[in-house]
Amino acid sequence: MKKLLFKLIAVISLVAVTFGTFAGCALFKVNQDRDMAQIAVKVDISDGAVEGVATNIYKRDLTAGYISYGYYYVQNYGYTTAKAYQLVLDNLVNNAVIIQQSKERLSSADYKDKVYTDDVKILTAADVEALNKGKDMLSLIASDNDIAAYTSKAIGEDGYAEGLAAYVKNAYGDTSLKRTDAAFRFVGDANEVLKAVSDAIENLNSFIDSFMDDDDHDHNHDKITYSPRTTPTMDSEDEEIDVKACNKVIDEYLNAEIAGDRLKAFKKGYKRLQELGLVETDAHGDKYFEGKKAPTVLSVLQLDYFKKNIKSALESKLVDKYEKALRADMADRIGSAAELWKQYKELADKQKSEYTGAVSSLETALGEVSDSKFVVYNSGIGYGYVSHLVVEYTEDQKTLISDKKAEKDVKKTEIADLVKSLADDIVVKDLRETWVKAGYGTYADGKFTFSDKYVYNTADKAWNLAEYKGKIEGVTSYIEEEDDEKVLKFHFENVTPDEMGYTDFVNIVENALGDELKLDEEVEIPGYAAKKYDEKKEILNRFEDIKFAYSTDTGNFNKYLGYVYSPLTSKDQYVPEFVEACTKAVEKGEGSVVMFMSESYGLHILICTAKEGGYGYYADQAAFEADIETKGTVAYNFKKANETLIENNYVSKEADRFIKKYTMDTSKDGKNAYVTYYEKAYKDLVTEA
Repeated sequence: MKKLLFKLIAVISLVAVTFGTFAGCALFKVNQDRDMAQIAVKVDISDGAVEGVATNIYKRDLTAGYISYGYYYVQNYGYTTAKAYQLVLDNLVNNAVIIQQSKERLSSADYKDKVYTDDVKILTAADVEALNKGKDMLSLIASDNDIAAYTSKAIGEDGYAEGLAAYVKNAYGDTSLKRTDAAFRFVGDANEVLKAVSDAIENLNSFIDSFMDDDDHDHNHDKITYSPRTTPTMDSEDEEIDVKACNKVIDEYLNAEIAGDRLKAFKKGYKRLQELGLVETDAHGDKYFEGKKAPTVLSVLQLDYFKKNIKSALESKLVDKYEKALRADMADRIGSAAELWKQYKELADKQKSEYTGAVSSLETALGEVSDSKFVVYNSGIGYGYVSHLVVEYTEDQKTLISDKKAEKDVKKTEIADLVKSLADDIVVKDLRETWVKAGYGTYADGKFTFSDKYVYNTADKAWNLAEYKGKIEGVTSYIEEEDDEKVLKFHFENVTPDEMGYTDFVNIVENALGDELKLDEEVEIPGYAAKKYDEKKEILNRFEDIKFAYSTDTGNFNKYLGYVYSPLTSKDQYVPEFVEACTKAVEKGEGSVVMFMSESYGLHILICTAKEGGYGYYADQAAFEADIETKGTVAYNFKKANETLIENNYVSKEADRFIKKYTMDTSKDGKNAYVTYYEKAYKDLVTEA
């Protein structure tokens, strides 16, 4: 699902690596005497009717946004500095509107019933405490209202975190959700809080690391940058939270002291924040540098600059919840199976009108087919798709062919006979050397195994290609810190593929496809036509594994159905042997395989993955509806694309409507009733020099 509302939010990174461009650089300077604590804009979509709704945007927020992404627009898109600041200002105002609107709707009775169920609930303080990360963690998810209301102790004083945590626990003990509540209340899953805090800790550690002396990061091992062979583009699901990893970070660091060289680095970084105007020069942070007691990660995360990591992460999740609620509004407007069939037929008729006699347009459309773009018109011409691999000749074999072709009065049949005879001497190698060197898996006992991000089939040990087929020599190991976690790494001096002959390679392909192959003969994978979609996909994915491991035709990697075969134009685009093989396979139908030798390249194997009039074409409503719930079929994808289009249009219109409603209002004597701009505070930033 595309998260449209989330994309509207301009994310301001608080990780210190963004300061690399500016540290000690004259390109960007801030007048330290400037009062960055001034309010630049106040946003309140309740028009002051509800206490605690208002969002104050400070001058330092504009500076943070400029450093995070505004400067990029200056460097890469020709923006002036003033125009970039204006962009940041507009984004911050829109952010505030979106977040406030999300809270207002999610806390309303109708939306609560729609969003919060037995599995997704309104979080209470007890839900967060149940994570067993210590009661003090509640202080990290307090809202600005909570922080302002808690006056017993000031930031930096002993007992501040404990006191604020107690306040939060008392404030959020039930499920009576209000639009002024802290963001964590809306996200529905306590593990989202876990991840937000874990990410904030890692960001703080990155901040400290970026100000450590260079000597602190030296390793005995030189880092090497690789450009790995293309990897598969697999179907992706929504990323799940790695609870174990989050717990590890929090348990290890939350109450750890920042001392020694790390404290020195933190002081250096904090001073840089002050110089840039991102924190006030008299901020409470200076208290952490006094006395003998070292600050803890928990206490530093109380500082506004670092705490915003957690706040922003949780606000993005509540916005996500609101978008899901908006999409749920469309549930009754999604077409029935009969309505979808009607739309399908309308698309087919439209395409028939557009593509009849327009070969170029039709073939362009066929080449753009995906899980969300369809060609459902059957021209009857006989188009198809083929997934293809090639094992190239060795240099010696190329020379033999060149020498034969150079012979005087040589016959075409003689060249063809030579080409075919070279099959027995073909040399096949695992071409994933750079995958090994780039660490796309695990190394153990002299073997490298690729993870399931790079190999489709890792379960079938009888043939799977998860293990690199070659020798790995000159292995050295070293420890490297990644996100403050020590990770065992390997450097491979020599990665050399094993050589495989024709028979062994063909056996691999035959085992994957379940059929015997012969040169220049088309065969059909047994029972392919009767197989279910998932069964067909499993076979094709096995072939994909073989392609990514051994094929030199990288142009066929990650193509949705493969190359488009055209009975009309392919002969002008491809070598004759390829066109002949495609013709055989496509005419025989889906699941047909042809293996052949070409004069120009080497050993080829191709499969017809789809055929015009088959894939994407439904003769009647019953056939369409029979596929509509089968994931991956054209009917299913057509339904999902239709739903997504309707939902996206609705979400976009709603977002545009309420942003315009609140940001372009002039109902208050010609002024905006919801957004108040204090232009004097930021005029120097948005005014051209």
